[in-house]
Amino acid sequence: VALLVPGGSGSASDELLARSLTNAARMAIGDLSGVRIDLRVYQTGGQPGQAQAMAIQAVDEGAKIILGPVFAQEANAVG
Repeated sequence: VALLVPGGSGSASDELLARSLTNAARMAIGDLSGVRIDLRVYQTGGQPGQAQAMAIQAVDEGAKIILGPVFAQEANAVG
């Protein structure tokens, strides 16, 4: 599972959001017993081009599911 978060943008609010989403995903995975999930977090920097590149990288690395990105312009680029 790839998680695309807006970390690396330089914005304190984006960093907080990225950290919170990552922590929430890890906590949710921790609640699952008997299930193995390989979660990989990708920093998009809040930029459409970087989000697209990270999504391509995630797929190249074997991601079957992509969660995110957060912002509409990034989501459009990834789509």
